[in-house]
Amino acid sequence: MLAEMATAEETSTGRDAARRLSHALSFLPPGQRILLEMQLSGLTFREIAVALRMNVSTVQVRVSRALKALKKVLESPAADSP
Repeated sequence: MLAEMATAEETSTGRDAARRLSHALSFLPPGQRILLEMQLSGLTFREIAVALRMNVSTVQVRVSRALKALKKVLESPAADSP
């Protein structure tokens, strides 16, 4: 019983985090959003670079910048309200 309650709470927390992340991603420019979505889906920098016809180092720099932008959005009050 206790394990079921913990699992339900973890699932709810996971859904809330996913919803918050999705909302925060919507504030990013399309190029940054696409890069982060590709990385979150499990693609490597190399795979992203091939798909977008970019250098791997360019993808790494742009993902880094996108993550910084996402962090700013997540830290802002706007990210809290869906």
